[in-house]
Amino acid sequence: MAPSPASASATVALVFSTDGFNPLGMRALMGIHRYLVQHPSVSVRSGILGPLMTVAQVAEHNVRAIIGQFYADPVVQKTLQARRRRVINVSNLSPESVFPRVISDDVACGRLAAEHLLGLGYHTLGFIPMYEHRYSNQRGAGFRRAVEQAGLTCHIPALPNQTSSELQMPVLREFMRQLPRPFALATANDIRARHVINTASSIGLHIPNDFVIVGCDNDPLQGVLSNMPMSSVQPNFELVGYRAMELMGRWLHEGIAPPAETLIPPVGVIARQTTRGVPTTHPDVLAAIAYMRQHLGNLKLSIAAVAEATAQSRRSLEYRFDTQLGHGPGYMLMQIRLHRARDLLTSTHLAIFQISATCGFSDEAVFSRAFKHHVQMTPRDYRRLYTPGVW
Repeated sequence: MAPSPASASATVALVFSTDGFNPLGMRALMGIHRYLVQHPSVSVRSGILGPLMTVAQVAEHNVRAIIGQFYADPVVQKTLQARRRRVINVSNLSPESVFPRVISDDVACGRLAAEHLLGLGYHTLGFIPMYEHRYSNQRGAGFRRAVEQAGLTCHIPALPNQTSSELQMPVLREFMRQLPRPFALATANDIRARHVINTASSIGLHIPNDFVIVGCDNDPLQGVLSNMPMSSVQPNFELVGYRAMELMGRWLHEGIAPPAETLIPPVGVIARQTTRGVPTTHPDVLAAIAYMRQHLGNLKLSIAAVAEATAQSRRSLEYRFDTQLGHGPGYMLMQIRLHRARDLLTSTHLAIFQISATCGFSDEAVFSRAFKHHVQMTPRDYRRLYTPGVW
């Protein structure tokens, strides 16, 4: 027999991990907060129990509804079911959940990572998993499917299922040694991306000339720890929390139970320094791109100036770009400017006109038109969408 709808006032307990290695917890709580702010008529009082729930806490806190991260503890699950608690799980660690679940669409996250790397022109692609967690398997499946649909082979190392990354490093080192350079990698999350970057450096492989890498979760802490701004797929964890609270409110006040699983699509790929490589080893092309990056803010930077600075004729420069990359140096210069702009929009509080000047655009209007043409949204909309906590 299903529990009856709750009265007009109800308490929802929140069970989340909010430590620095769990981007889901903090962002989901932000989404829950946003829902409550936007729906002041919803009589829900929230209390945080802690990162993990125990049987003792179930008994101690006499609440009828819980939203949280549940990691398949069978004792806790049975206790909650026996006490007829309404529970919505937002954890994507376990393959199955006995409770209704609102989680990120991890297959879509993997697909976005593959599409990003394929769009850069790479033909040797691999995925580095993270143990046997559900999210890792799902992201790997989405990545592999997209790569294979492009007619390419997806390389995945046979890593031992150990919780210590140190035990996996010898296999990972050998895996990367065998890949033809330059190659492109995606990882199950940003923690794994940082491990890969450090491991690659230990065997003389460096970003961006030898490989590029994109992580997942858009975890700012991992970029700081790796000493390099990290490209990453951003799941919409805020919407996970928002939707979970929305469904819980309906469950409590209307008696409408949530579906078994609700998938939330990712926001997109945040392109930063770790995917700013190019799929070529041609020295003249690499020299030209390096010059572009070094003089990005110079309003007088032109393709002719790049050719002169790298001791090439303009015709030779354009021919080498076309044959090596499939597009001209002008397109590459615009992409470098836009990549830098996207980074500054999400990682700084600089005004739009300041970002425009830093990236070499003559004025803010020219920058905004170019940005909207290539990115399909304005710089302000991009900043609002891709910066956590900005709505």
